[in-house]
Amino acid sequence: MDLVRANPQSEPQSAQWVTPARNECNRPGSKPEMTQCADHPSARGLTLIELLCVMAIISILATLLLGPAMRVLQKVRADAWADKAMTDLRLTVTQLRTHFQRRVDFPEVTLDGIESMGLVQPGQLRFLKDPQVTFTPFAGADPDDQVVIKVRLQRGFLTDLSHLEATKGEITRPPD
Repeated sequence: MDLVRANPQSEPQSAQWVTPARNECNRPGSKPEMTQCADHPSARGLTLIELLCVMAIISILATLLLGPAMRVLQKVRADAWADKAMTDLRLTVTQLRTHFQRRVDFPEVTLDGIESMGLVQPGQLRFLKDPQVTFTPFAGADPDDQVVIKVRLQRGFLTDLSHLEATKGEITRPPD
């Protein structure tokens, strides 16, 4: 849009600028019904309502995609936990077996006792204290089929088991 000086004879410091009084949409030689000028409301860009509608559509699409993605991530995490739990359970049983192997009579073994005697490594001790792991104290007089360590598992892509467990007999019997 062109700006013109209101009074061409006035000094430049006090010059006032005004817009011409002609209508930009009705330029000479143009057909107003076929062209739109830059001042027309539809030529200015997106309105606030249009922008909000686009943002709402994007958020709905993101929500539709995030639901399945989060379920896949949860199953992958469940599989990773199951793999780690199997390894930690095997290592814990092996470490406890080195201490209790071939021992028939021993006092009740608790989690605090295992920690104070240093029977397992710190990684396996953290595993035993995990909320998904249940440790049941055991003694030499308990039956061999008593479940001592039980691990809850969630279903994943590769995990079909609901839990892992180790019995007292696995800990006190010598390996085959």
